[in-house]
Amino acid sequence: MTITEALKIIQSVPPDSQPFAVMMACGFTPLHLQTLLTARLQRQLPKRRVKLTSGLFGDLAGTLESLIDSELDAALIVIEWPDLDPRLGLRSLAPWSAQAVADILDSARTMLDRIAVAIRRIPPQLRVALVLPTLPFPPLFHTASWQAAETELLLHRDLAQFASQIAQNGRVHIASASYLAEQSPLSTRLDLKSYLLTGFPYTLSHADQVAAAATRLLLPAPPKKGIISDLDDTLWAGIAGEVGSDGVGWDLAGHNQLHGLYQTLLAALSEQGTLIAVASKNDPSVVRKVFERSDLLLRPERIFPIEVHWQAKSGSV
Repeated sequence: MTITEALKIIQSVPPDSQPFAVMMACGFTPLHLQTLLTARLQRQLPKRRVKLTSGLFGDLAGTLESLIDSELDAALIVIEWPDLDPRLGLRSLAPWSAQAVADILDSARTMLDRIAVAIRRIPPQLRVALVLPTLPFPPLFHTASWQAAETELLLHRDLAQFASQIAQNGRVHIASASYLAEQSPLSTRLDLKSYLLTGFPYTLSHADQVAAAATRLLLPAPPKKGIISDLDDTLWAGIAGEVGSDGVGWDLAGHNQLHGLYQTLLAALSEQGTLIAVASKNDPSVVRKVFERSDLLLRPERIFPIEVHWQAKSGSV
C-alpha cells in the first residue's frame, strides 16, 4: 500500500462513524507507519472510524504504563533496539566502548523487565499486538560483520525470554519474525536518512509490512476449521488403484518424504482441533487396505468424514 492509497482510504470514512480507538506504543516517530496502519485497519473496518494515537517519542515504557486506565479497542506495541537502550540506535552519540557494551546489556534487561510489567497491567479486554525489533544493530560489536558477538547473542536471548513470557497467557499476539523476514528482507528495512532527520527509521515498504502484520494480529480473519485432502499423489505417492495398497509410499527411502511430511502436518493439526477430511475418487476397498497399514502417519481415526467413491468429487466436498 502506498501513502497516497492510505490517505484515500482514511479520508473516505464519514467523520461521524463509530470510532475504533487504537494506541500505537513505539519509541520512534510513527510518521508513515501510523498512516499505513490506520488505513489497513480502516479497510478491515469500513463501518467504523479508526482513531490511532501514539505516545511520547523515546518513551515506550511510559506509553505502555499509561494504558492501564485508558479506554481503547486495541493496542500495538512496536519495540526497536533503541527502546531498550538509546545506544542501540543511531541517534545517540554515546560511546560504543567495550565497557559501554557491557552496560548496555544490563540496561536492556532492566527495560525489558519494565516493559513486561507494563504489558501485564494492560486491561485484559484490550487486544494487544506486539512487534519485536526488526532493525539491525548499529556497528557497536567489535567483531567482524560475519561473526556474531557474545553481547549480540545475549541480547537476542534476553529478548526471546521476554517474548516467551509475554506470550504465555495468550493475551498478547506477537508478530512472527520469520513471516516478516519473508515479506521484508533485513537489508530493505532501515531508512537511515529518514531516521536521522525525522526519527522515523523504516523504509516505506517495511513500514507497510509491519502495518500489514499488525493488522492481521489486531483484526484476525475467522480461522478455517478444516482441511479436505485428496489421497493419490497427495496423502501418499502413487495411485492406490493401480499399484495396490502396498505400492503407495510416503517415506524417505522411497523418495516420497514430502507425502510423509504432509501426513505429519495433518496429524498435528488434527491434534490441535483442525477437522481433517478426505474426498477422493477411488476404490473404497483399496483405500481401506492402505488405511490399515501400521506405518501410516495420519491414523484413520483422525479423519472424518472419508468420502471415497467414483462419483463427482464436488459432491464429496
